[in-house]
Formats: sequence, C-alpha cells, structure tokens
Amino acid sequence: MEEVKVETVKKEKELTETLARLQESVAVLPMLALARRVGRLMDGEISNLNLAVEALNTAMLQVIEGANSLRKSTASKVVEILSPIQIVKFLATAAQFHLQTRRWGLQRDS
Repeated sequence: MEEVKVETVKKEKELTETLARLQESVAVLPMLALARRVGRLMDGEISNLNLAVEALNTAMLQVIEGANSLRKSTASKVVEILSPIQIVKFLATAAQFHLQTRRWGLQRDS
C-alpha cells in the first residue's frame, strides 16, 4: 500500500506542477494584455487571443484527463491489495464521498 501511496503522490506532484505552469501562462504579459483589451482588439489580435485560449483549453483538458487516469489507476491498485470485505467498505465509502461532494456542489450552485 505504501508503494501505491508514494507513486500516487509523485504523479499528483507532477500534475500540480503542470497545472501551476498553465496558470502562470495566463498571467504572461502578452496574453494578459490581449485579455484586457478584449473589446478593442483588431482581427489579427482576436485570432492570436483565440489561438492562445484554444491552446490553454487543450492543455487544461490534458491535465484533467491525467488526473482522472491517476484516480482510476490508484483505485484499481488499492482494490487489488484489499480483502473482499475491505473492498466493499472502500467502494461504499468512495460512493458516499462522491454523493456528498455532488450534493455540496449542487447546494453551492443554487
């Protein structure tokens, strides 16, 4: 179990660093300057802004896919290690956590 934990923490750190670089790229002066002038952009500048936003969107989707993949692989590895009773408890707790998180999100949205 310790190996799974160490491997997961390492991959989480990589994802966090990638996300931090993406967030920093939004604050880079050329992108920030274009975003501030959104109402007054010329055609070429609009095209540049659209390309920058598209690249950022693609990179963010890759980070999200990486996080989903990490969650799936970690859960699979944990289930392989646990006894049948522990698996049932683990999956029940995971389902309960998911439902409570969803409920909290819905309450927050309304």
